[in-house]
Amino acid sequence: MNTRFDCSRTPEVWASPELVAPVGEAVDALDAGDQVFALFPSIHGHLPDREFVVADYDGGRKTIVLKGPTAYEREVHDMDRLEAPVS
Repeated sequence: MNTRFDCSRTPEVWASPELVAPVGEAVDALDAGDQVFALFPSIHGHLPDREFVVADYDGGRKTIVLKGPTAYEREVHDMDRLEAPVS
């Protein structure tokens, strides 16, 4: 997630490979101006679909939520489950 988005590059060049990251790292990446997308299962592996944005809570706490209105089969509960916790 340390790669910054460069509009002059094609998606094949600037897109980072799929990775699992703790929510805190995703928040940091979004705060730094990166785009973070949810990956949903498909017959071709995982496809990036909906974008995450930061949600602020009282006391300075932050989390990520999916941007935009609800979408059929494109919500957090539709994403694959992890076998083990992310460190």
